[in-house]
Amino acid sequence: MKSAIEHVIGIERPCAKPRSRFIGRRLTLDQIKMGGRRLCEIREKAGLTQRALAKKANTGYRYLSKVENGHRLPSIDFYFKMADALNME
Repeated sequence: MKSAIEHVIGIERPCAKPRSRFIGRRLTLDQIKMGGRRLCEIREKAGLTQRALAKKANTGYRYLSKVENGHRLPSIDFYFKMADALNME
């Protein structure tokens, strides 16, 4: 079963520690943009605006917009915040 992070950014890598599975791995620009597009799709399916999701995740909506458009590389903790705000496991 994929974790919320794997579901959003589309990367699978087995590891015993869930928060450390992506540490040290370099992402390509395409993967960064894909993660942003996927986050946008999931947000829209949940019926949330960028402002609403950002508020639930306690982050800025402008930053969320830049992530969705592939202009920012967020931390893994950012994706965990998004997963929690979207009630993903």
